[in-house]
Amino acid sequence: NDLSASDGSDVSVVHLPLVQDVKDKVETTAQAENITASAIVVEPVKAETNVGETDTVDYTVDSFSVMALQVVDVGYNNTAIKVDDFDFDTSLSQGSNPNADYSYANMYGLVADKIITSGDVESNVMTDYLDYQGGPVGNEKDGNRGYTNSGGYNYIGDASTNVQVHNQNGIGNTIFAFFLGDGLFDRYSSQNFKIENIGSTLVKPGYVNVSNVVSKIGEYYSHYISDDYNNAKIKEGSYFNIDLSKQDSNSTFVTNYSGDSFVKEQGSDHSIVKLRDNTQKLIINIKPRSNTFYIYEYEVDFGGGKYNLGDIGKLIGENSDETIDKFMESIIFNFGDYNGEIHISNTFGTIIATNATVVSEGAPSAGRVVAKEIKTGSSEFHFHNHGLPEYYPDLILKAHKTVDGQVPSDDQKFTF
Repeated sequence: NDLSASDGSDVSVVHLPLVQDVKDKVETTAQAENITASAIVVEPVKAETNVGETDTVDYTVDSFSVMALQVVDVGYNNTAIKVDDFDFDTSLSQGSNPNADYSYANMYGLVADKIITSGDVESNVMTDYLDYQGGPVGNEKDGNRGYTNSGGYNYIGDASTNVQVHNQNGIGNTIFAFFLGDGLFDRYSSQNFKIENIGSTLVKPGYVNVSNVVSKIGEYYSHYISDDYNNAKIKEGSYFNIDLSKQDSNSTFVTNYSGDSFVKEQGSDHSIVKLRDNTQKLIINIKPRSNTFYIYEYEVDFGGGKYNLGDIGKLIGENSDETIDKFMESIIFNFGDYNGEIHISNTFGTIIATNATVVSEGAPSAGRVVAKEIKTGSSEFHFHNHGLPEYYPDLILKAHKTVDGQVPSDDQKFTF
């Protein structure tokens, strides 16, 4: 049987015989009636418990009576609190300029005061400063690949050097727009700054105070770290199992965790979040115990189907529609005022770390990151969003007058 225990130490066996004077009045325990707690003796029993593919409990007693198996501190005893005032798009619209739609953070996969990139960034980016050390930037234009939307914005306030983007010359694909801070746009106009592989992508001057946007988003999420939610917790060592599958759809829940990592235990079913469907959201307030926190492969069970990043990649490849995007919004890691480093690999979700540095490394990750600083190494980072605006280059129509098929010179005159 499945004991729903994560470890053998979570299971205890208790023998519950009747006290002697009650036992003397009946032939068998089953015949005893109107039994109260004072008529029962509680005797802990030594047992060997194996929690694996088949859960077993072995124990020996001198006389058989009523036996009780008690499961304690299991993963699914973790708790979360439902909130009614959360909206994902609103959370990522903080600090934006209503007159500049490219200033809304929900249009981007990576948002940070500073982004240092050397890996393949297949995501729209918004940053005050891009320290470009290699690797193409921006969503790939090949929209039929499905897992990343073509189109949308990129905003770079300033940059260290020329920037290479994914090839934007594909036929029949949406063109996205680059907005550059005033000084960087001046450099671009004077050819002191280049965007390589740009094709016919739009490049325009713009301004976003990204540092302010990041700060305001942090303030929005700080509301969910208040004392109102302290009683909801994922217990340390419980492998993060939490089950919301019987709760309402289109709902958001908050819980808290303090530890060093959010990592799936290899070869097990641990580190699984069960949701009813992909309309539910879970905000996990993370309180790291050290200067480095790790988010590596974990699984989410959406209505009976377990998915990790690789599974979702396959789904998106087969079903290129916006319903898949919701997977990226379902789990939200909220780091509050933590100012250390967060290392991610082969994972997905939304990370709010407005005072910290997020380092993408190893296997690709996907979703959204809002941070003080983002570093992309050799790993890829994907932005899954099929609702981005489409932009096309401005067209200028030119006409020439001709006489008998000949184009006249600029100073030539005609008399009729």
